[in-house]
Amino acid sequence: MIRSTALAAMTCLAVLLTGCATVYRGPADYVDYSLEGKAKASTTAALVGTNPKVQNTYEDEYIYDAAGNLVKHKQTEYFKYDSSQPSFVVWETDFKVVGGVTLPYRQSANDVVYVEIDYDLLASQSKGAVKQGTLDRHFSVQQQAGFDKVYTTWTPELSQFPVDFRADDKFVISQRKFSYYGGFSTENILTLGYDNIVLKHYLYSHAKLVEGVNKSFQWNLFQMNSNQSYRPKDSEFNYEWKVIANTIVQTKTTFTETQGTSKMTFEEVAEYNDAGQRGGEVWTSQIDKGKPVTLFKQTLTY
Repeated sequence: MIRSTALAAMTCLAVLLTGCATVYRGPADYVDYSLEGKAKASTTAALVGTNPKVQNTYEDEYIYDAAGNLVKHKQTEYFKYDSSQPSFVVWETDFKVVGGVTLPYRQSANDVVYVEIDYDLLASQSKGAVKQGTLDRHFSVQQQAGFDKVYTTWTPELSQFPVDFRADDKFVISQRKFSYYGGFSTENILTLGYDNIVLKHYLYSHAKLVEGVNKSFQWNLFQMNSNQSYRPKDSEFNYEWKVIANTIVQTKTTFTETQGTSKMTFEEVAEYNDAGQRGGEVWTSQIDKGKPVTLFKQTLTY
């Protein structure tokens, strides 16, 4: 894990200048580094705290299998530097080898799993990035709540869900993002796959993240500070793939998002001809137990 997206807003870097006095601060956030040589452990200390002194901010532990493949990254992140016993969260990322490639498949906070990922290895000679038919899936819903109308916009795309994995330019890529208050920043996101390895399942549970972190922090800080950046909802993607004429095609996508007792389900279904060309695509959505609604249709001829 590079840096917990959910906790990024909890730390800051400050340089205070008061008269002729100069106070330095080291980086309280995570400083990424190269893993060449298969490092087994790392301890990072920085000049932090109200009365700054050099103290531990992160501890990393890397576990490899007999073949030298990374199977686990365990990271301890420290907080409350002015306390006699600083608080900490233990983050763990588990990896597995798919088609000769080491990929993350599970992430936890204090032993509570909040991210799950699964891949599939297809019988195809395809090379390069795996793509889907339509490139920008989005829709909106208007609901009447008493005298008020509530508008909700959904974008069931992986680009809306930053992950805390190192970018490899194949299965995890970096994207530039702009926010009104924070300016430009860089986030890492999952791709749909590369060559003949495709993403089959991705789940993010904010409720589980809160449960795990609250083992270290005995207040509901996460829920109090939840906003769009922290994605307070539980979200899940499931993809279905086929190989037609040696071409990898996405035949179905299901996206669900749950908040409290409310659940939205989005489904995309596509058809292909014998040459692997997409002939059509249909999107539908359903909120709770309501009737599925057709949102979009596309037909292509060749």
